[in-house]
Amino acid sequence: MADIILIGDEAAILTWLHERSAEYSKNSMFARSAILDKTEMTAENFQKAMSFLVHHNLAGQESQTMQDGTVDLAVWITGDGANVIRHHRRGRGEHS
Repeated sequence: MADIILIGDEAAILTWLHERSAEYSKNSMFARSAILDKTEMTAENFQKAMSFLVHHNLAGQESQTMQDGTVDLAVWITGDGANVIRHHRRGRGEHS
């Protein structure tokens, strides 16, 4: 895997998912709207960051019908994403 440099919204999304996921797969998905509510990023910036994360297999996304019948984007962190966020945190002197 090439060196992946996380910045801004990419790091925020991956960190948010890493801190809340029960596992690193589709079995632990979150609605885009929940992440947007908590991170204060715009939908446009979210999608731009997610395109980077998906391209590098750090996160996944797919449309899902939510319990209330609305359709939202569901996202999850992958095992590769968890590994990258650990390296990112270690580089900043944090522990995961």
